[in-house]
Amino acid sequence: MDKEELEALLELREIQETKDGLNDNSLICECNCLSKRDIKEALILGNLQTVELDFLKERLGLGSGCSSCIKNFDSWSKKIF
Repeated sequence: MDKEELEALLELREIQETKDGLNDNSLICECNCLSKRDIKEALILGNLQTVELDFLKERLGLGSGCSSCIKNFDSWSKKIF
């Protein structure tokens, strides 16, 4: 990914974030292109009422790239449901 693509991605991410937190299209894991919607759907299909990090790692591959989504888990996990 070159510098222009990264800047466009970061700008898109800022647009997607709302004042209340994240909208359903906001990317949580950029390396695997996982949005809030993807994570929420996986949790619902797994019958989970809370955000389970190990489940998401195994089911979706969350954090298997740069792992910044894991480092920011406390920030975004509260905004899923």
